[in-house]
Amino acid sequence: MTLSMRVGYAVVRPQKWPGRVRHRLRALRHGKLRRLRLIGARSVRSSYGVRMAANWGDRTFKRCAVGRYGTVLSDFIASIDEPFEFLDIGANQGLYALLAGRNPACTRAIAFEPVARTHGFLRRNIALNDLAERVTPVQAAVSQRRGTAEIALPDGHSGAASLCRGHDRARAETITLIDNSDLDQLLSDQGPKIVVKIDTEWHEPEVIAALMRSAPPCPSSLAVPGPARHGPRPLSAAPRRTPHPPPPVAARRALASARSSPAAPPAS
Repeated sequence: MTLSMRVGYAVVRPQKWPGRVRHRLRALRHGKLRRLRLIGARSVRSSYGVRMAANWGDRTFKRCAVGRYGTVLSDFIASIDEPFEFLDIGANQGLYALLAGRNPACTRAIAFEPVARTHGFLRRNIALNDLAERVTPVQAAVSQRRGTAEIALPDGHSGAASLCRGHDRARAETITLIDNSDLDQLLSDQGPKIVVKIDTEWHEPEVIAALMRSAPPCPSSLAVPGPARHGPRPLSAAPRRTPHPPPPVAARRALASARSSPAAPPAS
């Protein structure tokens, strides 16, 4: 069975908690996090129940630790009671791959994170949660071609790293790109349904295209993201636009130029 026939859901950016309750909870958790930092804690138990290696200077780590990403996606992952494989594309430090790995119904989780330093934290978090046999880290970005690319690395916010050409390249890193043929090799031919979480900072259309190119698209299983406020939804019901705000003018022009130019040849 091909990958595009087995993908069941794709999610881009989980919902945040609404209302005043989240602000009160966030204040309490930030206070606890500051105390842990003062005593030099090397890891913390996040609000989602998984342990994470301390990465005090990183905004994404702090958001994971205090539960800033809400519970829509985490509750959904915990609720799956039939066998599934989980693809965490844009895994960062691995929060959702770890949550999937803790679900007994998950046969395997594969976490894709291309940035070397962030990938190091991903591997540490897998070890901290004793999930090495269930969660496989892959240091690469999913795209429509194989090869390499430069990714922009904003200071203090690993989750904002982006392949979009309009982003500042003052700090950048060369990363590995993989395509649908590599995905086919990573996944078993006859496996359970696949649940996909995508959060790749403007690279989502490329990821979705790679998922769909594994075989002729099936109308009932197109890998397209739904709006963040709606949480997970069947792919056939999801809209084709990502829920991000419009990019800067420079980024829009760069994306238009990239789409109109021929694809680069695969790396040898």
